[in-house]
Amino acid sequence: MSKITHYSNPQSRGMRTQILLDTFNIAHEFENIDFRSGENKTESYLEIHPYGKVPALVDGEQKV
Repeated sequence: MSKITHYSNPQSRGMRTQILLDTFNIAHEFENIDFRSGENKTESYLEIHPYGKVPALVDGEQKV
């Protein structure tokens, strides 16, 4: 089983996906994306979400 990583920010709609992950007891890692520092516009994050938005989920090679 692959590891799920949830990219979000506590002040965003991404907390909705956090609630779902917690409700269904889905093991995952949380990665906070800091918009103020421009972390959502870094090349590495844009590979995960091309628009630099949150939430984003990565499960192995699958990106949502």
